[in-house]
Amino acid sequence: MKKEVLLSYFPKMTVSRYRRIMVAFSTLDHLWDSSTKEMRARLPFEEQIKEEFIAWKNELQEETIESALKESQIDCVTIDDPSYPALLRQIYDPPLCLFVRGMLDTFSRPIAVVGSRQHSPYGKKIAEDFVSVLVQHHCTIVSGLARGIDGIAHEAALHEHGKTTAVLGSGIDPEHIYPSQHCALADRIIDSGGVVLSEYPPGTEPTRYSFPKRNRIISGLSLGVVVIEAGKNSGALVTAQSALEQNREVFAIPQNITSPTSAGTNTLIQMGAHAVIAPQNILEAFSFDIMAREPQAKEKPAPESPLEGILLQYISDAPIHIDELIRQSGAESKTVMSLLALMEMQQKIRDVGGMMYTLY
Repeated sequence: MKKEVLLSYFPKMTVSRYRRIMVAFSTLDHLWDSSTKEMRARLPFEEQIKEEFIAWKNELQEETIESALKESQIDCVTIDDPSYPALLRQIYDPPLCLFVRGMLDTFSRPIAVVGSRQHSPYGKKIAEDFVSVLVQHHCTIVSGLARGIDGIAHEAALHEHGKTTAVLGSGIDPEHIYPSQHCALADRIIDSGGVVLSEYPPGTEPTRYSFPKRNRIISGLSLGVVVIEAGKNSGALVTAQSALEQNREVFAIPQNITSPTSAGTNTLIQMGAHAVIAPQNILEAFSFDIMAREPQAKEKPAPESPLEGILLQYISDAPIHIDELIRQSGAESKTVMSLLALMEMQQKIRDVGGMMYTLY
């Protein structure tokens, strides 16, 4: 087993410490063959970290690690491996090892789509619409498997039978997928030909520090980052900042300035991010060929009752709340709720969350 893989299991290993090891020992084989005395003399770490590393290495059970990886069907791709993503290798601090489930060679036109965990119905719809078009143009959707916009982006890519990549801030073994409610989503990503990956070895719990580190990988794997929604303290802004540092393109969706999820995206636009109002803007930024077809407004379905006709007058691509539909129709709330449920089953409309409805 490659020493870079084993080194990734040291809980306090960083890219900076790895580089210092390589300066001190030239090769990892040299480090591994060194005595405790030599490691104490040559390891370029603080004394406490040095002692922790020596104790960890002396207790390391390589066969146990190799067996666990095989049992979990997890591949390890080190930075010198030809299959290591080329874009990621270009960043300042690329992971020395990636733990992978799925197909790593599926990065066609990789575009990251990120946003707030607490999203609005508008954000959900925009994420679905943008991802749908990007996937139709053979883009791979990269995101972080988090609740909110990340999960919506992955789901939208799968709905279009596209490829998507999930980057975790935890181990990728099923017991440590975070959030746990997205474990089934991770499996579907893999089954569809996508990939779930992390720089953290199996068994690693997520921490407040692992997510910001994870975000540099999301942007590093991608040609550009699309921020759908982001509050002023959103982790999506960390991804956008990483993208800027890595010389990647940053795109942001303009938002209502009074919305709590608008502060981050609107600030990004103020700072020079591309303001995008259609997914074609992203495709044009990379000179991707755009399918030659005129955008068409959705044709409203024929109403099957007078009340349905009234509701369809107000339901469009822009989300509308059920209370507004009840008010505009003048009908009883239970009658409107029952009819909306029926229309949703008939795929005439869809509930985009928060009791907000759009055309299907």
